[in-house]
Amino acid sequence: MKKVLFSLGICLLLQGCQSSPDFLGKASQDQRLITNDSASKILSEQTHTAAVEVDKYINGVFDKPAFKVVVMNQNTTPLTISTENIQVFVDGQPVALIAPSKVQAERLRTANHLESKAGNRGTRSLNGAPDSGNLPSNISRNGIYSPNNARLTQNYRSFISSQLDTETLAPNQIYAGYVTLGVDTLSQASNIKVIMNVDSEEHIFNIVRS
Repeated sequence: MKKVLFSLGICLLLQGCQSSPDFLGKASQDQRLITNDSASKILSEQTHTAAVEVDKYINGVFDKPAFKVVVMNQNTTPLTISTENIQVFVDGQPVALIAPSKVQAERLRTANHLESKAGNRGTRSLNGAPDSGNLPSNISRNGIYSPNNARLTQNYRSFISSQLDTETLAPNQIYAGYVTLGVDTLSQASNIKVIMNVDSEEHIFNIVRS
């Protein structure tokens, strides 16, 4: 079943990542690293297989920096995974994770706002558009949105729906989702350590500035 996850990992790695992330996965001796120009994925294979994927969302493309985790239940009994199973340290300091339920309503309001502005204000960025102060700071600050860019709204909605939430996996089931950090930016960070506990099994991942 590990080959299944490996194949899936390549698919996940190559889809939807069109900009270069500021960070890169760093595999230890007992891990594997898959990379391309826009993402990297660290595979940790023990009793269960877990992975961390670093793509453009680590840059805080939307509201806050985020990375993707992938877990495969290789046990014969159900396995529950959530943000409670994950610890993140940025330059050695613990960082809180955002529970999707706590910010989902705010994110949906932002997506609706982006959608309502699309296509009706020429080509100005939201840095100069009305109500730009109501949008996540990274969207406004980075100037990545123009009113005609409906793709951004689609990507943001996909990002919202792909957050790691509490999920019970059946045997051989794979689950993937984004973990959002409770910080506005990682611009001053150089190292991110992710500790994932899967069925009392510890997987440690290191992410470094690229």
